[in-house]
Amino acid sequence: MDRHTAEVLTLADRHRKIVARGSSPRYLATSRGGGYLVYLNNSTLFAIPFDLDKLETRGTAVPVLTDVASQSRLDAARPGGFDFSPAPAGHGTFVYRRASGNDGPLLYTLEWVDPTGKREPLRAKPGEFFGYPRLSPDGKRVALLVRDAEGGTDIWVYDQQRDAMTRLTFDGEGDLPIWSPDGQYVLFYKKGSGIIQARADGASQPQALIGSQSALDLTPSSFTPDGKRLAYADYGAAAGGGGKWQIWTVPLEDQGGRLKAGTPEQFLKSSFGDTEPAFSPDGRWLAYQSGWEVYVRAFPPPASGQGGKWQVSNGGGSSPRWSRNRHDLVYWSSDRQIMAASYTVKGDAFLVEKPRVWIAKLGAFWDLAPDGKRVLVPARVEPTEAPKPEHVVVFLLNFFDELRRKAPVGK
Repeated sequence: MDRHTAEVLTLADRHRKIVARGSSPRYLATSRGGGYLVYLNNSTLFAIPFDLDKLETRGTAVPVLTDVASQSRLDAARPGGFDFSPAPAGHGTFVYRRASGNDGPLLYTLEWVDPTGKREPLRAKPGEFFGYPRLSPDGKRVALLVRDAEGGTDIWVYDQQRDAMTRLTFDGEGDLPIWSPDGQYVLFYKKGSGIIQARADGASQPQALIGSQSALDLTPSSFTPDGKRLAYADYGAAAGGGGKWQIWTVPLEDQGGRLKAGTPEQFLKSSFGDTEPAFSPDGRWLAYQSGWEVYVRAFPPPASGQGGKWQVSNGGGSSPRWSRNRHDLVYWSSDRQIMAASYTVKGDAFLVEKPRVWIAKLGAFWDLAPDGKRVLVPARVEPTEAPKPEHVVVFLLNFFDELRRKAPVGK
């Protein structure tokens, strides 16, 4: 079963609810009134009558096609390999790409990449790694997202010294893991549940750290060097975001093998979407992404609220990372480069130099090594067999008549 969900969002009050289990949802309106919600579950296209006024389904979803290719297993939110065009008479035309043998799992290894472009394997055995790999503070372990057989993602930890994988979650709903500075905990985002904590050795069940007050959740991002405060992003209107990501921090205590969160504090009230906060190695500064650029502000912010803001990137940037061993702030640019910007601190001023290309042409999934000399990336494993043709496109005429036959409104 596909673990993805199709949801509806009411813009007035930002209320969300799940209406189907699947990916690539589309609403198909017919000229005879009413309409259908169609979505993919693996390669099967399902249809169910949908009431736009009440924003709810009616009856039972029925399979319509069983060979529809999905757009990408890496991004189920994108439209699937299908589209439709209503005809004047209300019969409609449906077009889709037929699934082939190439729609199997995408496998990756883990590789180091240095500024010269040299690649060195960290883990040669391939796996269905998905998203950002996150290195432990000592660089000896990696927190990974791994696809399961049902399309979900679980948190695993790879130990390089033992060449062993430890699974931390089993529900297929983990995302965006980060490490505590002492390497004892892995925090991650779970949709609808907020920020979850897990022992990095897998010795206990994951537990809630900060509950979500909105359907769009909280994403953990960075600890202060002493591990006593966490920075995260919150999208919910209940947190003052008003439908935009906002940065918050929260004090933490380690109480007998479990982290306990204090009262959250909003770092910055912004009219822009602010996310991906990252504490500097000395804890004095916070880098973050806002409006597709990277900025730095002092931490904690001045009581007056008039502290300086310094722009680091100058042509698009995201995912800021601080080098521990040199005064460099690195980030990913909009033209797929890893950029580095040297900086100095004079009193309360953060002085940043012009960014330079550090590693050319690299994908968005990466993490900076603790020594600041290279990055870790997932590397796609190319199939050994010749790919099967993927150019079979099917047109179905009078498609709405078929929908009404298989899933009549009011059924």
